[in-house]
Amino acid sequence: MYCYHCGTYQEESALHKISFRAECIQCGASLHSCVNCRYYKEGMPNDCEIAEVENVRNKEAMNFCEFFQSSQNIGGVKKNAGKERFDDLFK
Repeated sequence: MYCYHCGTYQEESALHKISFRAECIQCGASLHSCVNCRYYKEGMPNDCEIAEVENVRNKEAMNFCEFFQSSQNIGGVKKNAGKERFDDLFK
């Protein structure tokens, strides 16, 4: 998964899911948060695709949502930031 704030890739495996208190290795942002979840959809009730989810006021803060599944989107950073960083390696 990618950190919503800085776009840094976070290693995740089937054995080591993102814990409730996990933080980005680069910027320290909370990873188990609404903005890093695959179900996060602005404009839907509670900004979530899952109807029965409890409302979380701060979508960027750590939460204890049991429905959390990490998103593979880069989030708040530019969508092509990963490609730009890759291209920078070969300049």
